[in-house]
Amino acid sequence: MSSRRLAFTLVELLVVIAIIGILIALLLPAVQAAREAARRSQCTNNLKQIGLALHNFHDTYERLPAACYDPLIQNLANPPGSGQWYRWSYLTCLLPFVEQKSLFDQLVSTNSFIQWPDGTTAATSKTLINTFICPSDLGNVKSLFALSGNAAPGNYHCNRGDQWLNWDWYESRGVFGRGDKKPIGLAMVTDGTSNTMAVAEVMVGVPGSRKVREGVALNVGAYNSAPPSLCLQQVGPNQQFKDTVTVESRSWLHLGSRWMCASIYTTWHPMLPPNGPSCANAHTEDWLLTTASSRHPGGVNVLLLDGSVKFVSETIDAGDPTRTANSPPPGFPPLVDTGRPQDYAGPSLYGVWGALGSVAGAESVQAP
Repeated sequence: MSSRRLAFTLVELLVVIAIIGILIALLLPAVQAAREAARRSQCTNNLKQIGLALHNFHDTYERLPAACYDPLIQNLANPPGSGQWYRWSYLTCLLPFVEQKSLFDQLVSTNSFIQWPDGTTAATSKTLINTFICPSDLGNVKSLFALSGNAAPGNYHCNRGDQWLNWDWYESRGVFGRGDKKPIGLAMVTDGTSNTMAVAEVMVGVPGSRKVREGVALNVGAYNSAPPSLCLQQVGPNQQFKDTVTVESRSWLHLGSRWMCASIYTTWHPMLPPNGPSCANAHTEDWLLTTASSRHPGGVNVLLLDGSVKFVSETIDAGDPTRTANSPPPGFPPLVDTGRPQDYAGPSLYGVWGALGSVAGAESVQAP
């Protein structure tokens, strides 16, 4: 007479659970990778939209939008030249070209700005715009937005050039300069639009974070064309700032914390390679060297001036970080006035990465 088994034995049940656990462990990284691939693809599309907006802006005004002091904002402010028109970012100028014309009209008609807890004021919008946010950093963007409560963050920063200068200086080796002093058109990009970076990702800052990609080291640099090695020296083990370094903790003064504002919130300097440190003097708005960064593994998405988007590895050649315009390598053109390193007009001192950041450095460098 045969007997029927009515249940699994304990050993069989444990084996089945173990097999399911192994399958989940194998599947989870694949799912995470697929999701990141989709986020990175959307990030690429955002940059392409910004690239198209830049070209449409150029077609309309025969120049590119400025990093700060854009004459368009000056003329449209109510009344003209009022408010903090000089602080409005290149992204603000692009609003009509990314289907945000009504928001643009609202901002310029009201001279939109707010007062921060320290008594300062800044051009600011509370509207989160998906085109200005990398999906891989969306959770962090929302966290900072909820923390500050007053300003909408953004991830896409314009190329201010491969020199460590304060945000409102006249000079610029990059695509975006000060609009009332150096408006830049495509004809001025003699290195070629396919060899010149326009916009890169920068992770929105995490107040108080000691992680290199999320924080800002303070009390560093603060003199004309300082070498980026000063910033690199603040990095300790495990991509963390050293314990002796003071980091920015205020939410309203952090990387990318307001897309509408010029200054350090929407610019970057291609000097240190992607995912490297960012450093400033006494506070984040003072002599900030912003470095491109992202939550994508291994590098950042970069928009070139021809409208194409490339993924640039964090291992790209960035030259010798101890160099300055006053100490160029042999064969580089010397400065006429060593007291004005900001006038340096030769090839970039910072390798392929820096060469892709200059508009007229006479470098024959292509994006990798």
